[in-house]
Amino acid sequence: QGAAARIAAYNPSARIVYVVRHPLERIPSIWMQHRGEPRTRMSADFAASLRERPDIFIDGSNYQLQLDVYREHFPEEQLKVLFFEDFRRDPAAVLDPIVRHAGLEPIDWSDTQTRWNPSEGKRADAAWLKGLRRSRVRRMFRLVKRVPGLDRGARWLRQRSATPVEKPSWDPRSRQWVVDQLQEPTAAFLASIGEDRWDVARW
Repeated sequence: QGAAARIAAYNPSARIVYVVRHPLERIPSIWMQHRGEPRTRMSADFAASLRERPDIFIDGSNYQLQLDVYREHFPEEQLKVLFFEDFRRDPAAVLDPIVRHAGLEPIDWSDTQTRWNPSEGKRADAAWLKGLRRSRVRRMFRLVKRVPGLDRGARWLRQRSATPVEKPSWDPRSRQWVVDQLQEPTAAFLASIGEDRWDVARW
């Protein structure tokens, strides 16, 4: 809360880059991200998570809502919206406009194939380890991190006991609930930036 106002107060000429992704692709991805974090409290039930955390899944995917907050503090020419799908297809073609938008010198993007933070390979902590993190012995973890040998052992134990985070499947009821929440604001968002994609009417 208040981040846009603080940015504007610090630097009213700031250039804002906002990268968006198809909401129905972003939501499973962000669920996997949270499930793979050590201190997550995200439910293992994807459908239940959607309704338990609408701030993450619905508000976070309501791009019109998010961008309007920045429009209150910055003129349109200081805001640039980019699409993750475009970046995934041709990174350099997306990064060049960012550089120009920021007023920077051109950059050589010849080495842009590295994948950072991929969904594949994420693992969720075992239930017993999550319980320990929330118990009174959680301070023990801070001490373990300070001892190199113990730290390596703790990481090994976490990896051995963790379970892979699988990409969730949409059940029809949950998918329709999300569509009902996001279909109209997504259409308004795309219209506001002059884009015609994602075929919102056919969700």
